[in-house]
Amino acid sequence: MSKRIIQKGPEPLTPRTIYSNKLEVEEELLLDLTMNFDPFTISSLKKEFESREGELTLEEFVVIIRSHLKHWKPTLQNRDKVMVKLLLQLFRDIDMNGNGKLDWDEFTNYIIEKATTLNGMKITRVDSIKNYSLSTVKPSYNSEGIIEKLINLEALDRIGVIEDYSNIVKFYHPETGQVMGRDLQVKNEESQYIGGDKDGIPYRGPKKAIVHNAIFLPDPGYQFLLTSCNDGTIRTWSSNGSNFHSLNYKGGYPILYAKSPQRSMAWNSSHGILYSGDNTGAINIWNFEDKKRSEPIKVLREGHEDMVTDLIAVPKLEFLFSCSQDRKVILWDMISASPRRIYGSHTKGVLSLAFNPEYRLLFSAGFDHDIYVWNPYIDTVAFKIEGHNSSLVGVKVLQDSPQVISADIDGWVKVWDIRNLSCVQTFNLEEKQSGTRFSLSDFTFLKKQERIVFGGKGLAFYDYDKNLNPNFVDDSLPLASFYTPNYYKFITPIMNKVKVWNAFTGKPENMYAASADSDISCVEIDGWEKRVFVGDTRGHTRVYNIKNGALMKQLADHKGEVNCIASSEKGQFIATGSLDMTIMIHEDKSLSDSVVLQTIDNLGCVIPVIKFVYYLEILVIGTSEGVIHIWDTEDATYAGQPMVHQGELIVIQTIDLMPLIIACDSLGEIILWALHPLPYKYNKVFSYTNRDPDGVTSVVQGISYLLSKHILFTGDDRGNLQAISFKGIIDLLSIEPLSTDGRENKMMSLVNKSILAAPNIPSDTLIVLYSIKLHTECIRHLFLIRENETLITTSYDKMVKIISAEDGRMVGCLQQGTATVKNKTATRKDQESQVPWHFYLDVNKFTKRDEAEFNYVYEKIRKKEYIGQSIYESPRIHEEGRNFMTPQNPEKLSKEFDYDHGNYHFSVTSPRVVALAANKKEDLTKQYTVKNAKNGVITFDLLLHKASKAEKQDQLTKIQSQRTLKKDKKIKYRKTENNLTNLARRGSRIPALPSLSRIYRDEGERNDLPYKKKINQAALKSAADLADALNEPFF
Repeated sequence: MSKRIIQKGPEPLTPRTIYSNKLEVEEELLLDLTMNFDPFTISSLKKEFESREGELTLEEFVVIIRSHLKHWKPTLQNRDKVMVKLLLQLFRDIDMNGNGKLDWDEFTNYIIEKATTLNGMKITRVDSIKNYSLSTVKPSYNSEGIIEKLINLEALDRIGVIEDYSNIVKFYHPETGQVMGRDLQVKNEESQYIGGDKDGIPYRGPKKAIVHNAIFLPDPGYQFLLTSCNDGTIRTWSSNGSNFHSLNYKGGYPILYAKSPQRSMAWNSSHGILYSGDNTGAINIWNFEDKKRSEPIKVLREGHEDMVTDLIAVPKLEFLFSCSQDRKVILWDMISASPRRIYGSHTKGVLSLAFNPEYRLLFSAGFDHDIYVWNPYIDTVAFKIEGHNSSLVGVKVLQDSPQVISADIDGWVKVWDIRNLSCVQTFNLEEKQSGTRFSLSDFTFLKKQERIVFGGKGLAFYDYDKNLNPNFVDDSLPLASFYTPNYYKFITPIMNKVKVWNAFTGKPENMYAASADSDISCVEIDGWEKRVFVGDTRGHTRVYNIKNGALMKQLADHKGEVNCIASSEKGQFIATGSLDMTIMIHEDKSLSDSVVLQTIDNLGCVIPVIKFVYYLEILVIGTSEGVIHIWDTEDATYAGQPMVHQGELIVIQTIDLMPLIIACDSLGEIILWALHPLPYKYNKVFSYTNRDPDGVTSVVQGISYLLSKHILFTGDDRGNLQAISFKGIIDLLSIEPLSTDGRENKMMSLVNKSILAAPNIPSDTLIVLYSIKLHTECIRHLFLIRENETLITTSYDKMVKIISAEDGRMVGCLQQGTATVKNKTATRKDQESQVPWHFYLDVNKFTKRDEAEFNYVYEKIRKKEYIGQSIYESPRIHEEGRNFMTPQNPEKLSKEFDYDHGNYHFSVTSPRVVALAANKKEDLTKQYTVKNAKNGVITFDLLLHKASKAEKQDQLTKIQSQRTLKKDKKIKYRKTENNLTNLARRGSRIPALPSLSRIYRDEGERNDLPYKKKINQAALKSAADLADALNEPFF
């Protein structure tokens, strides 16, 4: 009996995968939608912003954008709902501060960011540019000469080396860097033409050969090496496996003779044509396939006036590019053999050219330090890339890659991303050499080995990041790790790049170079979890968009390495600390620029840690001398007494809405300090020495605090993770959470009587919940994900682990090998070493949340559009209807409606309605009913009356005059009354201040106001209201 074979279908997708795929599809659609923001649309949107005093709510934003993108994907299934979902996500992305309103600056900043990143977003996901690092391979090159030219013979597994003033070509293996085969020695023979030396003195007969240049023909039918010499000849050579032999014999290929030495060569494989440029500016064209012809078939003389330094043939476009020391770059039309465009923007001689066929961009570089980018179809320079401070030796475009590599004579090498022309890496060859100047002169790229070979006084190999150890987060040390729930991404700064990981899969997804010119030294994310602050070893601090890596702004530079960053979204500050012993407090009101508000430079020591406490309006400063200072950000002065440790401060942790901080020092001591408004402020509350499971003192390097359970998590220098319960201490202190209003908390501090000692806390109040040996080396950073109570640990062992905060169980690990572990090239050992990814994400909760939010917004938009369409007879919000007050908000008065609060009657005076009614034969009255959760059912009448032209004009004139008036005084009074009511309500929680009020009054009489300057005006108003309520004198 034959067995029945049952074919298994594909396994059903999990809700997690479905949700992840949905986000990815929506992201692709959102990118496509964003590309429709052309200049005309943006100009129209600006008018919409201006008509609403520069701000849009979510509903207004969605309605307006929909009206401007009516032609976007008209055949898309469920287009209307899909567009609302996309615009809802777009609003979240643009609204960086999360205030529910979108201003014009936020919108334009987003568009600018997209302009620099959108073109490369889809490619970046699968083709991120990684870093190059010095190879462990040491080439065997040893010579007293300087390398003048490198030849890429990748098809023959060789690198050719030509030294200055030499007639020998040496060969090295591209993998090992060892000598390969015999040297190729070129000898001059009796020249066919009489030439001259560099001084113009004629000579006849043989002289010492000097190889000026060489080119390899990679075509399968050729694979020849051509050399050009000082006698004006071009010779042909072929390899027999280990050595090269000449093909310039009878029946072979003839020696090509020119009237002067050929300095540059290019090969046209489509037509078998060789191009060469000489010292005088002439370009020779050779028919290489004609074995009987040794002279050029044509000479191009009407172009350059000096030495032709480089040539590039583009057979598909029938173009030839040439550059010269006469500062010109010329595009030749090879059909007519004449110059098509002459580019003269360079200020000095041009030495090198590179062409990218995919983007059709030409790059030129030379003595004037900059790289010029040209479009062959445009007469002027398309872009100028600045970054080098010395003359360039060359520029290279890597085939099938978005990379452009440039190098200068001082050994500085830069890697550029052609998709946005940004620098992604910078390194220096001189720093990697041992005591001698490298004297870089040429470089080439080996595609098979993914290696850059540099030539100067020696050979240097630099390898592309190949993920040598798949278990590590990277082969370089990670600095920290963060998670952003807004985008479900992990980010890990490493050296001068930031890696982005998908939280659903645990796989690396993207990478951007946050600091190309130096290594990252410090990283922090903002409270909105949408921006990342990056400080580097050169004193620069930049702000990037977490989602797309776009540079948002750059802060003022320090003179030394930036080693600590803190931000306060409520106070709109960013603080940076540096090894130059200064702290800068930058304004953070604008998303695109910042100014320095305060500079603290009187500490006299290094500042390793700073923290903002927004609800107290202070900056906590920890120094290398073990002193904690409190800086009042409003008064710009120190507040309170310093808090002293015996060792250097390492990390400081705030406890949200609690007047407490936890500080850890280099001696392993952990101290709980009190802040204002506690009566025992700036005193030690509790302290203990951190110890590992073996009882040995260990220094805490990473720290985090779970507020909901009052648990402190610490990572020490021995790789241990500890969870310590502080709940008993908090309960004994009986501290209630503070207000989020910092001024209110400061006022409370002024009236509380200070006492010297904090309550006595027994040592057994502290409970260690668990202590785990998690890493083999120091845990340098901890990050707590509050949404699912998970920890991220970053260690010097190059591991980033995801840990359950409840029991210390590992639920995942960021490993660079997860991107390729399923490939056939991955070994079984690599596959087995991958940690399963069990990072918990409640996709059901996310789905319900998204649906609820979408339904709420969608219904509000439908109501808004329905009302707008009923009144204005148009689905698009027009300028005349921008002030229409929907019945959901009866408190807000409209300039264009008569308002009767008793019966909710609205008398419409819109010019749009008047104009429409003028065409009616009789007066029309319509009644509209709108449901409202707060006010029940509201009914109002809409009167459409027949109007004559004169009445219409009078009505329009009346409305236009109404628009020029200021807001109604009653509205202003009502707003003022509400503000005073709220102020009094806040003031009712503040104790009476009779003494303070009398001081204020007395000082006011003498017009001497030191106290007024120091005490916030809003707080004094609150105190005044309270004093009046208690019948106490104030003024």
